[in-house]
Amino acid sequence: MPRYELLQLNESQREELTRWAHSRTLPAGDVFRAKLILSLADGMTYEQVVSALGTTKPTIARWKARFEQAGIAGLEPRHKGSQPRSATPAVQARVIRRVQQRPPDGSTHWSAENLRHT
Repeated sequence: MPRYELLQLNESQREELTRWAHSRTLPAGDVFRAKLILSLADGMTYEQVVSALGTTKPTIARWKARFEQAGIAGLEPRHKGSQPRSATPAVQARVIRRVQQRPPDGSTHWSAENLRHT
């Protein structure tokens, strides 16, 4: 079984990662990465982290390396997902026209149900 070097954290890093690990409002990925780094700093082996966090050794190695290179900033995901889309003026005009009309099913108000059938 390979031996892994203990990950060193300073006090402010440990405090910040502990806040992340216990957060109920941060994205789950941030919480996961904080728990991973704290586990390594507490002396857990890769096998123990795999079992505790349900992850893989390559994932552990990737986030450990990023943390060692850039500190907490290295734990930011590199791909933030797609950019929010905003409706074009043509789409906005179509929506406004649609909601100013009566629903086609004869009801008096628009609902998610009658929108699905238009």
